[in-house]
Amino acid sequence: MIQRDFMKMGRLLTKLVAVPLSFTILSGCSNSDSAVASKMIDSIEEKNYGTAEEIYERALAEATTKEQEEINQTVSNTLQDYLKEKHKQLKDGDISEANFYNTVTEIEALVIDDKDLSTKIESYKRKKDVAIKDVAIKDVAIKERNVYTASDIMVAIEEKDYEEATAMYQETITGISEDKRKKFDQSITDTIKPYIEGRYAKIGHEADTEAAIVGMLKSILENNIGGNTLASVIDSYLAPKETTNSGGAQSETIIEAGDLEENSPYTEEELNGDPQAPSTNPNDYNENGEYVPADGPSDNPEDYNSGGEYKPVEDMTQEEIEAELGGMLEGSLVP
Repeated sequence: MIQRDFMKMGRLLTKLVAVPLSFTILSGCSNSDSAVASKMIDSIEEKNYGTAEEIYERALAEATTKEQEEINQTVSNTLQDYLKEKHKQLKDGDISEANFYNTVTEIEALVIDDKDLSTKIESYKRKKDVAIKDVAIKDVAIKERNVYTASDIMVAIEEKDYEEATAMYQETITGISEDKRKKFDQSITDTIKPYIEGRYAKIGHEADTEAAIVGMLKSILENNIGGNTLASVIDSYLAPKETTNSGGAQSETIIEAGDLEENSPYTEEELNGDPQAPSTNPNDYNENGEYVPADGPSDNPEDYNSGGEYKPVEDMTQEEIEAELGGMLEGSLVP
């Protein structure tokens, strides 16, 4: 089982050689990016937004083009995590809407050069617009139901704002007939299916990965967007498949979970006796001893952390990556 952990560690480190980490085992990486982001957060917390801007601009001025890209990425990730935590505080009633949306506005004014951060800020601003509209409607005692199109929901999904996509879908189907709901579900399916196929077609040619697409599909399923109509289409994409060659042509066959056991190098008894094994089911390991759950969202062992959780490297925060590497190193040093 130790061999399996070292194989996973090697893959994780290979994935992350281009990511700026404040982790001592990665030579050439420094604390500067995370330090810049941390100082900016401290200034924002104290409402010293001008100071946060000066810290950011000074860091860029002293950096090379590559270093600027790394600074932007680290600052963006940190600010997104910060806004996410603030939004949670808003929903829990710990801070006011004015406090939260003022923070969003001030962070937007910093003009961080990162598309993901801009998209997240726009998402929060749309939520604010909806909230203001809702208050205005209540003030005049007129409550109207908003109706959205499949394209509106598609935009929210593209931006990974599944909470908003779900709200749009639920609000649109509330109170309509079963027949109209089925037509709306079909419209959503007809809109989303080409998008899914387009993303799969880009794997290997662009930065998109199968793990990211599977994560999106599972989020749509979990939020029941598109009802059973879209769910049946998504199920066909998520079914485990095995590519086989026959006469030069490729075909795909569905793999039954029980058929995987013969490929596992472990027995159930061995797994039960290993406290570090993320699963005691031999079906959840490939022939190399790597953890790949039979019913998991990805067949890539790099997409799971040492605890067996689905954590694609591309979606992990800097802190999660450092914790994962630290845990793996600590585990490998235990006699």
